Amino acid sequence: FFGGIAYPYGNIDVVPGIKKYYGGGANSLRAWQSHTLGPGTFTDTSATFNYAMEDLKLEANFEARFDLFWILEGAFFIDAGNIWAIKAVDKREAAKFKPLAFYNDIAIGTGLGVRFDFSFFVLRTDLGIKVRDPKISDGSRFIIANRKMKTNDFNFNIAIGYPF
Repeated sequence: FFGGIAYPYGNIDVVPGIKKYYGGGANSLRAWQSHTLGPGTFTDTSATFNYAMEDLKLEANFEARFDLFWILEGAFFIDAGNIWAIKAVDKREAAKFKPLAFYNDIAIGTGLGVRFDFSFFVLRTDLGIKVRDPKISDGSRFIIANRKMKTNDFNFNIAIGYPF
């Protein structure tokens, strides 16, 4: 489990970008590419590249690892969470954290992975699959039950070390 809040103080009214949270990627919600999840249910259709970073993050990850043979390990994982804006000056209602309704913004992904355990480092690959995408309209957020899978519902990650 992970939860974090970044809040500006002193003579600055924004959190520096390096201190903000993002969702997606090899060590976060692995069904999304890095920096593409969130904030909340906000979707910016005018942006050519979505680089989502915000002040609040809630995330839960589960990974079951099992030996295959030699240096190979298999893994099954489930990731859930999102990022949100917490400042009152943010005018994007869909990006704001709502304490009584934040669960509607939770993204869920699952997948399988292979780990190459060389004892001095681990090389890992994961194939993440989106299960619930909060940016999709309310009636069809659960992807598997409501439509055919598309190419962007899958994400392949290569990383060094275990995700957590």
